[in-house]
Amino acid sequence: MTISQDARKLAEDPVAFFEHSHKRAHELGRAELDQLQLEALRWRFAELRNRIGVLTALADEQDVKDITTFESVVPLLLAHTVYKSYPVSLILKKKFSLLTKWLGRLTTVDLGAVPADECDSIDSWLNAFDQNTALQVTMSSGTTGAVSFLPRSTREWDRWWRQTRMTLCGAAHADGIDEPDEMYDVVWPTFRRGYTVQYRTAPWVMKHFAGSEEHFFAMSDEMVSADVLFLAGRLRAANARGEQLQIEEGDFRPRLAKFERMQHEIAHGAGAFVDRIAGKLSGRRVLSIGAPPVLVAMAQDGISKGMSGVFEPNSIITTGGGAKGATLPDDWQKIVRDFMGVDRLIDLYGMSECNGSHVLCGHGRYHIQPWVIPFVLDPDTSAPYPREGVHVGRFAFFDLTAETYWGGFVSGDEVELDWGACACGQSSPISRRISSVTAKCAVVTTRFPVLLSRKLMLKPSIS
Repeated sequence: MTISQDARKLAEDPVAFFEHSHKRAHELGRAELDQLQLEALRWRFAELRNRIGVLTALADEQDVKDITTFESVVPLLLAHTVYKSYPVSLILKKKFSLLTKWLGRLTTVDLGAVPADECDSIDSWLNAFDQNTALQVTMSSGTTGAVSFLPRSTREWDRWWRQTRMTLCGAAHADGIDEPDEMYDVVWPTFRRGYTVQYRTAPWVMKHFAGSEEHFFAMSDEMVSADVLFLAGRLRAANARGEQLQIEEGDFRPRLAKFERMQHEIAHGAGAFVDRIAGKLSGRRVLSIGAPPVLVAMAQDGISKGMSGVFEPNSIITTGGGAKGATLPDDWQKIVRDFMGVDRLIDLYGMSECNGSHVLCGHGRYHIQPWVIPFVLDPDTSAPYPREGVHVGRFAFFDLTAETYWGGFVSGDEVELDWGACACGQSSPISRRISSVTAKCAVVTTRFPVLLSRKLMLKPSIS
């Protein structure tokens, strides 16, 4: 294959490119990886430049016609806030046709078949995309009072979780290779349905890891309403500002009360869930994806009942996202491992805008996936730091696998990125077309202020 063909295959199907091997995905030499990534980046830009309204406007403004270096794409990276740059009044006044027009500038998918005029809620609007387009739009949780909407296609969702399967199963296996026919009982310690990325994920985890409904065990089958999340977030944000939020009552208060009960049941339901899964899945191979506080609550409850080593030792227990404000025991990982019966927890770093998660190695480094091009930006100037040495700054990236939306993002995270070799050995080239990214992405809690320069944020106009 030519370099152009290899680069396109890397962008379109990393699992096939690396032959289901997480190990191979992190063993390419730096020079070869750079060549593949730059060629794939040029191809993605050429494919999408005139098909995504926001990208077209930004590229025209910056007079970017081609990508010649990694640095030349930086002015086209979108601030994560672009995905909530619509007027909130469109939701409050139920103007979902205009909201659809706004979203249409962020995707290549034709939204003409969406009956937005018939929608009277965020739930009905998001469901309309599910029923009438190739999109499964995901929303953020709205903790700041505003929600973002990311228009990811079903093909991209499927690709994301094929890639995640290769990552998790490969990281768990000594040879680094995933066996696609190897299925797991999935322990899902949260709600089963909803429109945030966490709940959107559930059907894809079921498909790629459990294989069928009978092997998927959720703590709750309840649906988390997008409208309730949106209004609850606005209430919290208003309270934090010391303001009184005026809302149309309707049935919101009862729905909010129900949601709060659901949250309470999840927060305090570890005991009943542990009893259920321990009875059904004892000694079985499981996959569980959970935030540290949830996993600790499950483990502590199980241990208090005399349970330990519940699952098969080659089970996959993943975590990430930090403590979510909770106070965890210093030995929380050991508590979880002892209860679950595994030797290690797989720690992941990721975000909803990126098709894939990055695994923490035994030397404390998150290895960036080879289909993701990382950048560290100066927080004051937005200029990229050199792609060598060690730099601390604002994390930005380009996801080569995004095909219906623009994969270039500037996050709000501060990172330390190390372009040197890692002691875990994932940087050694062992043969042609096998790649490793040796970057370290240690996320800390400090957040950079959102930059509002035209380089980083462009609000789509709504006429």
